[in-house]
Amino acid sequence: MSNHTKLGQKLPWNYFRYVLALLIWIIGFFPSMVSTLYTPFIFRPLSIVLRFISGFIGFSAGEWVYLGLVIVLIFNILKWIWFNKLHWRDSLFWKRQLVQWLNQITGLFIVFELCWGLNYQKLDPSQDFNLKVPTNYTEKQMDSLS
Repeated sequence: MSNHTKLGQKLPWNYFRYVLALLIWIIGFFPSMVSTLYTPFIFRPLSIVLRFISGFIGFSAGEWVYLGLVIVLIFNILKWIWFNKLHWRDSLFWKRQLVQWLNQITGLFIVFELCWGLNYQKLDPSQDFNLKVPTNYTEKQMDSLS
C-alpha cells in the first residue's frame, strides 16, 4: 500500500469542510446573525483565550508568527517542487494536487473566518447604538476629518 491517499478516500470530511466553508461565507451576508451568534459565543471566548496566551509574551508575537509561516511556506513549496518534479506530466497527479490545495485553502478560510474574519461582518456600531451618522459632509468637515 502506498503512502499516497486515493483521490476520493477522504471525501466525507472534504464535503463537510466545503459545506462548512459555504455556510460561513453565507452567514457573512447576514450581519445581524453575526452580531447575535458569532460575536458573543465564538469570537469573544476565542479572543479571551488568545489574549491570555499572548499576554505572557512581552512583544508582539503576530509578526513573528507570520514570518515563521512564510518561511515554512517557502520551504514547503521548494520541497514540493523537489519531490514532485518527476510526476508533473501525469494528469492524475494534478487532480490529486488540486484536491489537496483546495482542502488546504478551504481549511485556512475556515480558520481565518472563525478566528477573525466574521467579526468584520457584524453590524455597524452606529446601528447597534442607534446613532445618527451624517452621510454628506461639507468640504470643511472633510478637511477636519483627515
